[in-house]
Amino acid sequence: MKSMETSFEGINPFAPHETSTYIHEYEKTESTDITNPAVQRELFFTQDPRILEAVSELATKIKSCPSELEYEHNSPRALIVGGFARDALMGKHPKDADIEVYGISPNRLESFLDQLYGDRVNKVGRAFGIFKVAIAEGVDLDISIPRRESKTGPRHTDFDVQGDPSMTVKEAARRRDFTFNALAVDPMTGEYIDEFGGIEDIKIHTLRITDAERFQDDALRVLRGVQFTARMHLQVDTDTFLLMSEMVERGDLDILHQVENQGRITEEWKKLLLKSDSPSAGFNLATRLGILEKYYPELHAGNVDMQKGAGFDVMMQDVDRAAKIIQSREQVFTENEQQQIICAALFAHAPDPEKIAKKFFSRTIFSTKDVVPQVQKILKMREEPEKIVYAIENEEITEKQASNEIRKLVKKLFPISPEVLLAVQVSTSRVSAKELFKKYLSLHPEWRKHKDFLITGEELIGMGVQAGKEMGILLKKIEDARDRGEVETREEALNLFTSLRSL
Repeated sequence: MKSMETSFEGINPFAPHETSTYIHEYEKTESTDITNPAVQRELFFTQDPRILEAVSELATKIKSCPSELEYEHNSPRALIVGGFARDALMGKHPKDADIEVYGISPNRLESFLDQLYGDRVNKVGRAFGIFKVAIAEGVDLDISIPRRESKTGPRHTDFDVQGDPSMTVKEAARRRDFTFNALAVDPMTGEYIDEFGGIEDIKIHTLRITDAERFQDDALRVLRGVQFTARMHLQVDTDTFLLMSEMVERGDLDILHQVENQGRITEEWKKLLLKSDSPSAGFNLATRLGILEKYYPELHAGNVDMQKGAGFDVMMQDVDRAAKIIQSREQVFTENEQQQIICAALFAHAPDPEKIAKKFFSRTIFSTKDVVPQVQKILKMREEPEKIVYAIENEEITEKQASNEIRKLVKKLFPISPEVLLAVQVSTSRVSAKELFKKYLSLHPEWRKHKDFLITGEELIGMGVQAGKEMGILLKKIEDARDRGEVETREEALNLFTSLRSL
């Protein structure tokens, strides 16, 4: 078994990880010069027209306002900031946008929004000068005035937040975590404002902090850096890596791992696992930063127990294969199913996978209804499809027996989709049972039903059996015989029923 040092020998923690064969999120912009203003405008104006039209209308109205005396040195303007500005340059098409409005008071902004959007304005964040507007189903705008944040304590909620329309764009952008998130763009012209070199960092695939002092205000930014690195195929700037390492070493992340903050951590894990085609890059960075060793020792490559399993490298190969499956267009999975697949693949080759999964889930808040129990069940059953394949190949079972084994497995797996189990099996094994199961499931779609009885309770009642204990016993005996392969058809089940009643 390779140790962590051997597994990652020669890997520069500051260098980009090996490029995946999967299509990068930003591949569309790989051959374009995003530092060219004309290219920037072209990419921006190909975004969702509903967002562009709504923001342009707001920006036009605000720009036409006379300057308020209190903010006379800051002309009224509205800018799209953050993730939308970043994603547009990467060739992506986000469905929400953050708008910062400069040079007008919160009350005046609220009045404009009421005129434009009426009761569609959500004013829950009004005290902080933050408003949310739903401009279409699934399309939202977060509109706010720029704000100053002063850290007052160790928790992420310990901030004094003050809206300040007099701030410059550079001052407002300084509080953002990474340079590519500090971008702003004028919705009327498509002109980018880049005070911290974020466009160049996107071009050279580099993760760089915006401001070292502000970055340390929220330790969650370290985990955000981990998932960004994997999702966007980034190398980590040396100074950025050293600062994040320092924050981990001195225990800045301790408070994040308290129960009340586990939800914030879980969101970053979900982004790493569900939105990256190579989550291993994030785990690699988390290992180098000391995050896994300190907070998730059950996943750390140098852990003694880890050496007893297939090892960290194999786990990373499994999770990357699972990531590509859930992101492919061949099979559409729900978000819960995606989480079931990627988490089960992550733990499949760990020593005592169910125990490792339990430890990991105790530190996060994945759904205890729709994810955690399903992952545990999948881990118990992961090798069953492969066993059926080997049994067929070695002529240990007939085709009829194989059919029955698959039926029993699908029944036992319910309510988990067999495609979910197969996705994990394909991700974690050299042998694929996918085609075999596809064949039998297409021939017997009724197997997917929770209670696929050869004889139903209603039919037994019609034959004179009273509902109750006797019926339950008869149905179980028939189904047990079916599972043993002794009966297969309804006619055979009826014959067994007759013989059982005569006893």
